[in-house]
Amino acid sequence: MEPAFISLSAALTGFSETELQGTGIAEDLWNELVAKAGWDIAGGMLEVWTETGDIEAILSDDTLGPPCRILLAAWYTGQWGATLFDAQTTISNQAYIQALVWKAAKAHPMGAKQPGFGTWAYPTDYLRKTDK
Repeated sequence: MEPAFISLSAALTGFSETELQGTGIAEDLWNELVAKAGWDIAGGMLEVWTETGDIEAILSDDTLGPPCRILLAAWYTGQWGATLFDAQTTISNQAYIQALVWKAAKAHPMGAKQPGFGTWAYPTDYLRKTDK
C-alpha cells in the first residue's frame, strides 16, 4: 500500500491517520481502489495529493473525482459503490465491521462487535460518556 493513501484518506474522511490505520482495512481499500479504478487513477490521486495537498483538486477532477468519492463512501460503509459497470459489493467482512459509519454514529455493526450483555439496561447517554 502506498504511504500517501492513508494521508489522502484522512483528508477525505475527517478521521486521523492513526484511526484509519487502527481499522485494519486500509490495505483492503487500497487494493480495491487499484482493482476497480486501475493503477493510473489510483496513482494519479496520490500524485495530485502529494504534490498539492489539495483534496478539492482531486474531487473536482473529472477523472479522479468519481473514484475518490467512491473511496470515501467505501471507508464509511465497507462497500465499493456501484458504477455503470459494477454492482455495489462488500469489500470484506472486516471492511463492513470496521467501517467508519459505526464509529461516527457511536453504534456497532449488526451481527458484530456487540456492546455486551446487559448494556440495554443503561441509558444511551451513559454508554456514550464511557465509550472512548
